[in-house]
Formats: sequence, C-alpha cells, structure tokens
Amino acid sequence: ENRIHPLMHTHIKTALIAFLSASILGLSSCARKQDHTWQVLLPVIPPRISTELAGINVELYILMQTHEPLFRTDDGMNFHSGILRDWSRSLDSKQYRFCPDTSLSFDPTRDLSIASFRAQIERITRRFEPAYSITQDSACISLKFAKAQLGYFDFLSLYENAPTLKQEDPRIEAGLGPYKVVDFSAKKVVLVRKTPISDGYNKIILQLYSGPKDPELDNRQITDFNRIPPSDLPGWVKTGYQDIGGSLPKSFNLIINHQDHRIRRIIYGCLDLDGLRRAYFPARNTFHNLMTFLPVGIPGAETGKPAQTCDKSDLPAGDSTPPLIFLNWANDNEAALRRFTRDFSEKTRIPVEIRPITTNDLAVVLLKRPHPYNLLIIALDSVRPDAQAFLDYVITPPGLLDVDLPRATRLYPRLLAEKDPARRKPLTAEIMGEITRQAVVLPLFQDARRFHYPTGIKNINTGNGFQGEYPNIGDLRL
Repeated sequence: ENRIHPLMHTHIKTALIAFLSASILGLSSCARKQDHTWQVLLPVIPPRISTELAGINVELYILMQTHEPLFRTDDGMNFHSGILRDWSRSLDSKQYRFCPDTSLSFDPTRDLSIASFRAQIERITRRFEPAYSITQDSACISLKFAKAQLGYFDFLSLYENAPTLKQEDPRIEAGLGPYKVVDFSAKKVVLVRKTPISDGYNKIILQLYSGPKDPELDNRQITDFNRIPPSDLPGWVKTGYQDIGGSLPKSFNLIINHQDHRIRRIIYGCLDLDGLRRAYFPARNTFHNLMTFLPVGIPGAETGKPAQTCDKSDLPAGDSTPPLIFLNWANDNEAALRRFTRDFSEKTRIPVEIRPITTNDLAVVLLKRPHPYNLLIIALDSVRPDAQAFLDYVITPPGLLDVDLPRATRLYPRLLAEKDPARRKPLTAEIMGEITRQAVVLPLFQDARRFHYPTGIKNINTGNGFQGEYPNIGDLRL
C-alpha cells in the first residue's frame, strides 16, 4: 500500500508519499488498572483524517489505527480479515462471498450492519470494476464478475479503500479500526480505543514535532520517535529501546519541476549525484544506489545508478536563465547545500536559489499546482509491492510536478487496468523509461534505517503484520 515525505509514502490513489522523515510508553495508574498510552512525534499534522489521503505518510499512520481494510496481507499472497467472520472466492476468481462481523462499529451511533456493509463494498468495488452483480442475504453479500478479478483482494487491502463514514466534523472520517478520534487540532491528534483492554494501548497521542530543539525529545513517555529525522533521534532512545531494521520500500529522489526540457536534462545529467546526497544528508554514512525511483522490492526496480550524461550544449544563450528554486526542508545541511549549489551553478551557468521551508508549510503546497519549486528532494514509499504507489504522484495531476507527461499519461490507465503481473511488467518499464527521458525525477538512494521501540512490547517482531515504520498499534501487547 501506499505515502508523502520529503520523506514520501506515495499513493495518491494507491500510493504512499513520504514527508520528511523519517518519527512510550505513557503509564498512568488508577487503582489496579494501568492505562497504557502510545505517544508519537509527527513532523506534520494532516489537515484531515480521510481515506482519500491514505497515500500521505502521516495520514496512513493514523488511518492504520482508526480504519481497517477488508483484508490485510503480510506477503501479498496470504490474506486475513479483521472485518469478516467468513469469506470465500471461487477458483476462477469470478465470485466472492463476504460475511461481515456486525459486532463492529464506526462510532457509538453507527454499527456495521449488512446494509451499511453492502453500501461500503459497492462504493469500493465500483472503483475497481464497475461491471458486477450483487446479492444479499441476512448475513452475507455475494458478488459476481464476468471475468476473473485477480487483483481484487489486493485492492480491498488498501487503506484508501477501507470502509469509512463521514463524521459531523467534516475533517474526520470514522472507520472500523480499534480507535476513534476524540481530539483533533493543528498541533495534536488524540485517539482512544473503542473497547479498552488491559494489556495494550488504549490511548494514542500524536503531537507535532517542532524540530531539534523540541523539549519533547527529552520526554521519556514518548513511545515512537521513528517519524522524526534520524539525525534528531535522542541518544537515550538509541541505547534504551529495542530496534528492528532493514531496507525499506522507500526511495529518496530529486524532483525536477521545470517546463524547459533542456534545463531538466542538464540538471539530470550534470548534477553530482554523490555530492548532492552528502550535502543534503550530511548525517548519513551509507547510500544504497537505485537506477530509477522504484526501490528494490517493487516490481520494475533496478539496482545501480541512473545513467547521467552532462551535455550543456542546449543551455539557453546568455545569462537569462532564472534561478532554480530549491526548497529545503532539512535543518542540518544549510552550509553544505549552499556549497553544492554554488559548484553546480559554476559548472552549468544555471543559478540556484535555496529557500528553507518547514514540513508543515510544505504539506500545504506540495500537492497544488503551480508548485513553488523547481527542485525538491522527496521520499516516495509504499507498504505494498506495487509500482502504482510510486507513479501516482509523478503522473497524476496535481502530483509533485507542473510538467505534464503525455505519453506516460496515456500508458498509465493501461497499467492500472491490467491485472496480470506478467503484462504489467513491460508496461511499467515503458512508463519508467518515459519518465527518465523526460528527466523529471533523479533517483538518489533507497532508504535503510533502524526503528526504535520500548522494550516492554511483547510482540513487536511477531505481532500481526507489524512494520517498523507503520505499526498497527491496536495489535501490540504489553
């Protein structure tokens, strides 16, 4: 599945864009009962809580607590459900039967009934394949398609397709997850468990991180520091928390948002890739190379560095080239980035203006045309092995670009409609080739990092689908 970042989980419809990046156990006792609180620092508070924004990194983090898709899958093959008490599909993948657990509720006044479940399934299924028939009995619904629907379960496992209902507060949607929203402001979101338990987290507090001087870095009650930049991680967390790690399906990339293809090609071909990585991420010691912005683990990914050829013959004559606007959301690279852009300008005669921006301000302008930048480093990531999670923000307006990509745009619907993995592969390769020719995304590296959590969590490594970056907090036990 998919998220945004200067660190970005991509998926505007099915992807995840990762914002900057990345971001305990709070205990209060009352008589014999302990109320365990999960506290997390976020680089940005989303403007609303909606499945429509499931592709945004921090939004997905919240939705994984408040919402539940029809299925979850740990490996893309084996599916399990927290919503259905029974389900089946025919061998030819044309017929499906779903029997919901009607003890679940969206909120205190709206339970999951057969009628409401049918409405949700029809709303979701129409986006996948509008040609189907549906029947219903007292406990289950059945769907029938004219052709095999090989990707239907994958589609139903996306958080943007999770059952959801509008709330009285238009900023908040209610889902079938274990938690509900009880407080939502510009600096804090508070969730509480719908049905409290004695051995898990009954409350989640998500608060805005203000930067490396934030006093919350000394707060020993914070459970999750994994959403803040790794360079800001307190030393006591590194030594006192347990950690898990490995490569992530996340790529860091330079977005080249310029209408002149000649300028884009010069930036893509002449920019010192290693130098930019070191300048923008001075605290990193290792960079895992990528040929395209699809990270290893996503079909269509390639290892190695992108092919760069520095040809300045197309540079416009004279000194009339306006400065490139380079938005910088990092807080530890000002001097190094200034030196790098100065060297680039001397090499190419293209001036660069660095403009600092907070992640909150970036969140406001990131997905609106026209974008206020020519250069932006962003992380694209996904929680499912699907190239669509990475392509949406590059191809589908408003996305990250003001540059239209006509050929990729024509090919993309074919990729979305194709359910056969063998046929999707060459389509993905053709689209990626066109994006490379247009020089709008220069891949920098694939992310690999360690995640730190308190030692008291019993199933941090073996819990249902636990992922270091996106935990299902409701599944964790103490």
